[in-house]
Amino acid sequence: LVRQVPIFRICSPQCVYNVIPLLKPMSVCPNELIYREEEIANELFFLLKGEVRIETGDGESLTQLSQGSYFGEFPLIYKETIKTRTANARAITKVELYVLVRADFEMICSYFPEIKELMTQIADARMNVNWDDVNRKGAGVGSGKDGDDDDDGSNNANDKKDKKDRKTSSVGRVV
Repeated sequence: LVRQVPIFRICSPQCVYNVIPLLKPMSVCPNELIYREEEIANELFFLLKGEVRIETGDGESLTQLSQGSYFGEFPLIYKETIKTRTANARAITKVELYVLVRADFEMICSYFPEIKELMTQIADARMNVNWDDVNRKGAGVGSGKDGDDDDDGSNNANDKKDKKDRKTSSVGRVV
């Protein structure tokens, strides 16, 4: 697991040692939804095998994730502003995941704040990169190439201010 999920290589060994027993395995068949838009968001997913597509509620593909990615962390990181999923996550192939529930994530972050700080930095950077891309292109759905997966492409100043309200998940690959 540590070799397959790059963020764990950056965390302290003590943090990883304490996270591993809290992870719950999950298998998903091709085309099965992992989560649905508007669901209450209480977990973070680590992708060990397979491919996952993040898509709009209408099924439009926003980005594709592969081994080593994590997703679904935005509602855990930005818990004051994001409560529900704003996109679907769907297995493209047979998928093997590990799931970390919100209560366990919060407990780990209380002992090892560096993991939340790292994930927040990555999420903030991804949101900023994608919003810069949206502003250059004008209206339209985010490309997802930077790991952003659920922008509605709005270019309105109020929407920029509230962009965290629409974020749900991201690639989470550290490069």
